[in-house]
Amino acid sequence: MTGFTRGQIELKRKELYSLYDKYGLASELVLLKSQELDHLLNQYGRSERELVVK
Repeated sequence: MTGFTRGQIELKRKELYSLYDKYGLASELVLLKSQELDHLLNQYGRSERELVVK
């Protein structure tokens, strides 16, 4: 099992939306936060699939 929760994913999502509202879509901060969220979602998806397989 990974060391993060669905709540942490939602927190990253809120951070992303906040940065987007403040700096716009093309901001490096927004793009970086988006990549972090994508990474967490991918890890979460893999861990969910592993639980289903077991």
